[in-house]
Amino acid sequence: MSPLFSINRSRFPAMGWVTLMLAALMLSGCGLPPGYGGPAVNPVSDEQILASAREALASLERRRQVDERTTVWQVDVAVAQGRVTLTGKSSSSQLKDEAVAALRRLPGVRQVADAVLVLPHPALGDKVRGVISLPVLNLGDAPGQADGKHVVTQAVLGMVVDVLEEEQGWYRVRMWDGYLGWVEGRSLVRGTRAEVDEFLAGKRAVVTARMAPVRGTPAPDGREVYPQQAVEGTELPYRGEQGGWVRVGLPGGGEGYLAANQVQVLPSHGAVFAKKGDARAVIATARRYLGLPYLWGGTTGYGFDCSGFTQFALRVNGWPIPRDADMQYGTGTPVTDREKLAPGDLVFFTTYKPGPSHVGIYMGGGRFIHCGSRGVAINSLDPDDPEYSSYLSARFLGGRRIVSSPP
Repeated sequence: MSPLFSINRSRFPAMGWVTLMLAALMLSGCGLPPGYGGPAVNPVSDEQILASAREALASLERRRQVDERTTVWQVDVAVAQGRVTLTGKSSSSQLKDEAVAALRRLPGVRQVADAVLVLPHPALGDKVRGVISLPVLNLGDAPGQADGKHVVTQAVLGMVVDVLEEEQGWYRVRMWDGYLGWVEGRSLVRGTRAEVDEFLAGKRAVVTARMAPVRGTPAPDGREVYPQQAVEGTELPYRGEQGGWVRVGLPGGGEGYLAANQVQVLPSHGAVFAKKGDARAVIATARRYLGLPYLWGGTTGYGFDCSGFTQFALRVNGWPIPRDADMQYGTGTPVTDREKLAPGDLVFFTTYKPGPSHVGIYMGGGRFIHCGSRGVAINSLDPDDPEYSSYLSARFLGGRRIVSSPP
């Protein structure tokens, strides 16, 4: 310490040594730690913190590629006197934790209050799973909106979904492929994880025909189960066989009967779609639906959209892929040269919007099968083919190899 600030302890017997040191620090311009000599001043304004917080959240969303089709991420941020509050809801606890950690690292932030609700909503109790009770069910983009352009995808009878929240008698659910949508409560049988696991236990009967009538019997509560048309890929509990009919369990209770020649009996839920078919099997499945009309959001034999068609044809042959064309474009092995395409490859096109917005299944010889405005049809990339599509050929983006090709 310089002579100017030298202190003789004997001359200040009534003052504590700590007090003297603090006085010296003030005189030397070193300042005081927060809590001494009055309130500390935050050098970063709330407005600056708020702007940084919003950019941090946007950066996290970009880095994690948060997609509202598969992730609930509805959050907001507020700042008061350096204290940040994060509110809203999310279907990902990990994403929420990363957001809180990112906010805590920002300059000027004194505290972060985590008020984000992680789904499933506590109001659901332990009934956070559900089984679809209709032959085909539209999932909508909002409560009460599940028709026309509001359809985001479809589920089928007996399909199991995760239940995330309820609003106005509608439930937000998550499909097997991660896709989110809203369904009317009457079309869903909710249950605990244990109850749904019991529904999935034992042998399974899987519909292999385009359509298979389900001859119903009354449910235990007396509710009538009317005859229904189950679509290909429908999976239900196997209850036995009788006179050319397979007896199946139905969601919510009761039983039904499917013609034995229209189903395949498998040993377990895990065995359903586990066997991987080759490209010939995928193409054969796709060809069965030639002429079927286009249906926005469709994923079943009642109608398909382009990516619903490819997802269906691959999934029933053991190749699960994401729901939409742009998602499918990010899977498999890229095939950029159309001359190197092999049967079973997915082929992508840019049509009504930039990027991969249309998809089909390559059949070989320049031909591909897809579901477009004319419904399920075959077109070609070869100008000499009668089915040549100059429109799609000019908009070809590339292929993705997912399915094994025939030897």
